[in-house]
Amino acid sequence: MVPQRVVVTGLGVASCLGCAVDEFWRRLIGGESGVAALKDDAFASLTSRTGAVVQGYDREHFDRKEVRRLSRSSQLAVVAASQAVRQAGLSENGVERRDVAVLIGSSIGGYSASDNFFRDYYLHGWRGPLVIPTSMNTAPSSNVSIRFGLGGLLINVDGACAAAAHSIGGAAVHQRARDGHPVERQERDGRDQAGLRRERIGRSSSGTRRRWAIRWPPEERSS
Repeated sequence: MVPQRVVVTGLGVASCLGCAVDEFWRRLIGGESGVAALKDDAFASLTSRTGAVVQGYDREHFDRKEVRRLSRSSQLAVVAASQAVRQAGLSENGVERRDVAVLIGSSIGGYSASDNFFRDYYLHGWRGPLVIPTSMNTAPSSNVSIRFGLGGLLINVDGACAAAAHSIGGAAVHQRARDGHPVERQERDGRDQAGLRRERIGRSSSGTRRRWAIRWPPEERSS
């Protein structure tokens, strides 16, 4: 079997060299450094006041509710994904978004966003209901999926400094390995790759989305 080629159709970036692919690439090949003095008061307690902070990032991409609910890592993921989705044409009509997968390498995700929740709990006894969806590892990939209505495979890769490379490789392997879309194949065959029987048990109130139950053991039910 000849391996299927995987094509990159959209790019996006949120980096210390800018939040636009053209600007990022121009500055990168020009030998510019994104490392600069950290002048914000948020860094006042640090011993070192130099670092590589994302440039060109504006919270105007999000409304007040989203700023409160999305960690910085999730916000940056959405900013970069917005560019890639637009360039790839995934926002256009005719694209079956429920078939589009999201794989993001974000290591520990928005874990640092939990600081405020822990502070409020230990100082005031407040229990914030958003601590899990804001700080969980899968927050960046989940928020990208929600923002663009993507209903396919959703995975967050935690591979430390190699997380991005792992996610790109994993996405390529997934794309190359599938025979049509895996959800569509499972609906036709009635089984997933492990042999578990998937049975339709009903529909949502809108009547447009199927609900499934996985039955174990996977042998056929008696008629």
